[in-house]
This record gives sequence, structure tokens and C-alpha cells, in this order.
Amino acid sequence: MIIKNKDLLFGLFGYTIINELLEKYQTKKLAMNSTAAIHASTTSLIWLITSITGSSYMAPLIKLNTGGYFLFDILYLIQNRKMNLLHGMYIYHHIAGLYYMSLSPKKFLWPTIIGIGELSNIPTYVVYYYLKTKPNSRELKISQNVQKYWFGFHRFISSTILTYFELKNPIKRKILLPVIPLYFFGLIWSANMFKQ
Repeated sequence: MIIKNKDLLFGLFGYTIINELLEKYQTKKLAMNSTAAIHASTTSLIWLITSITGSSYMAPLIKLNTGGYFLFDILYLIQNRKMNLLHGMYIYHHIAGLYYMSLSPKKFLWPTIIGIGELSNIPTYVVYYYLKTKPNSRELKISQNVQKYWFGFHRFISSTILTYFELKNPIKRKILLPVIPLYFFGLIWSANMFKQ
């Protein structure tokens, strides 16, 4: 199964439809949060199932799902959000991620890095949901603690190990130059969670 760049439009349209359906039942921001949660959950599931089964479909399915979502989110940010540093970082993240997914999954670790990265993001969407629906609840406090340690573990431990193996080859380092800042974004984001 080979995913071409034009195939990512399928994912873009899929996430556009999902978001529009969710907006009929939720506020615009909660619908976007739910759309992002669906993306993170499906990417994590693809990664886990294909890792366990040893399927050769891991990279194409992750590229289709995540690439489509990244395109959707870039357009969403441009159309619906005021441009600021955070939104600019999201756009950079998505463009660098699309570039990373264009590299050979046989030579680069992007399917696993994206799978673990999205797995680490799942509690973030639960926290956001409770922030908007039950801001002073026990559920919010519990989910914030889960998020902090789950995200922190994956960004400081899992991502560091995978990044080390990805960058130990000097030739790969040059190719990955646009992607390396994403690793540091994750560390900074995680450190900020522990400060709060």
C-alpha cells in the first residue's frame, strides 16, 4: 500500500466532515478538541495494532490518517484562528511532520515516533474537555495529573530514546534538520505542565 500526497486529501476531507458533524453537537472549540482526540486515538490504535501484528501497513495508514489531519488542522488554523506564536508553532509542527512522513519509513523511525507522540497526546484532550465543561471538578484534577506524567514520560523518555537512534547517523541528521525542533517543542510543553 503506497500513499501518495494526493491521497492525503482523503484524510483532509474525512477530518473536515468529522469536525462539521461534531460542531452540530458541541461548541466549535470542543468539536475541534474532539476531532483532535479522534485523530490521536486512531493514529495510536493504528500504531499499536500494526506493531503487534507486524503489519507492513503501519506507515501508509499513519501517513494517510495523520497527514490528512495535519492538512485539516493547518487549514482550520488559517481560517478560524488569530495568528499568534502558538498557532504558528502548530503550523510549523504540521509542515515539519508532513515532511518527516515523506521520508522512507524503512530508513526513518517516523511511524513509531508519530504513534507514540499521538498516544502521549490523548490525555490532553480529556483535560481540555473537563476545563471547558467541569472547570473545578475532581475529574479535571485527576486528568491533569495523568496528562502530566503520561505526556512527560513519553516526551522525556520515549521520545529521547527514539530521537537518539534517529539522529546518531550524521547523514540522517542533515535530512532531519527541519524536524529536530519538534522534539524540543515536546520537552518544553512537558516542562510547562510540571511547572503548573
